[in-house]
Amino acid sequence: RLPLQTARAARSGPLLAPEGMEQGDMNELFVQALQVVGDMHASGVDILVGTDHHALPGVALHTELELLSEAGISNADVIELATGNAARIMGLDQDYGSITPGKYADLLLLRDNPVTDIAATRSIELVVRQGVVYSAEQFDAAR
Repeated sequence: RLPLQTARAARSGPLLAPEGMEQGDMNELFVQALQVVGDMHASGVDILVGTDHHALPGVALHTELELLSEAGISNADVIELATGNAARIMGLDQDYGSITPGKYADLLLLRDNPVTDIAATRSIELVVRQGVVYSAEQFDAAR
């Protein structure tokens, strides 16, 4: 649902090597970084999702979730990192982070199950934001 050029940029893969470094070396560093993130999670280190990507907000978040899954974190844990864990780390878990009576609940309705395939977070059918329901078609038309 993104313009073609934007979709290509969002799926361009690992980071490009800086001048003086071979791309293969950069790709290996990227793989090692994923391993470190997976190890950190397994050791109990808090991971906050969505904090370090400035290009293509929203799209970048889906890519980050996919990379966390690729790092060996279960899809269910990835979803928890992006929702309940984020609210807890920011001290907002009394009001946000889960669908619970009395909490604010902006949410997405997905066509597919992200616990089975984390890329399903891209299959957005509806968004509920501050009590207003938006369809995917409304977002497409707004572009």
